[in-house]
Amino acid sequence: MTVRIFKSTWTWRTLVYQDKVLAEAVPDYENVPVYIDDEGLQALFRPTQRKSSDTIYISSVGLLGTEEECVENIAREFMKRGWRLIAVEENIDWKKITVREVLDAWNYARINGAAMQGARISSENRKARTKAAVDLIKDRWKQPSNIWPTKILLAEAKLSLNSVKAVLGSRKIAQINYQAVQKRKAAAIARHPRMKRATNYIDEAP
Repeated sequence: MTVRIFKSTWTWRTLVYQDKVLAEAVPDYENVPVYIDDEGLQALFRPTQRKSSDTIYISSVGLLGTEEECVENIAREFMKRGWRLIAVEENIDWKKITVREVLDAWNYARINGAAMQGARISSENRKARTKAAVDLIKDRWKQPSNIWPTKILLAEAKLSLNSVKAVLGSRKIAQINYQAVQKRKAAAIARHPRMKRATNYIDEAP
C-alpha cells in the first residue's frame, strides 16, 4: 500500500494549516509524497500499469475542488483506481468511494468550513480587542484599590470583571504579589543604602 497526501489552495485552509492537521494523522508524515492543486492531481492520476491500493490523505473533503463537476471527476478517478480516501477534519475513511457520498461530504465541508473560518476570525478579533483593552489597565491592576478602584479600571477598559480576570488573574492576588515585591525592594535598600543613592543618581536630571 502506498500512502500519499493531497493539498490544495482552493479554500481558506492554508498549506500551513493543512500541514498541522495532517501531521497529527498521517503515519511517518514527513516522508509521505505530497501533491498540490491541479499539478498534483495530474501527477496522481497519471496513467500507469501499476496496480496498487493507494491511500490518499487530505485535511478536508472541501479541498478537492471549487466546482461540483471537478469534484465529481476526482471521485470517479478514485473509484476507477480503487483508492482509499481519508479526510481528517470530517473523520471520513472511504475504502470504497461513491460519487454521491463525496459530493455530499464536499458540500457539507464547504458550508461547515466557511462557518469555521467565520468563527475563527470572530474569535481572533475578539481576543485582539480584549488584549488591547486589558493593556490599558494592566500596570494599574496590581496597585492598591484605594488608588485605582476596580470599577474605574473596568470602566476604562470597557470590559467585565471576568474578562479582565481571565487575562490578568485575580486582582487581590496581583496586589499581594506586588506588595511582596515592593517589600523585598525596600528591605534590600535598607540593607544596602548605597543602592538608594545610586538609584537617585541615575534618576537625577543632568
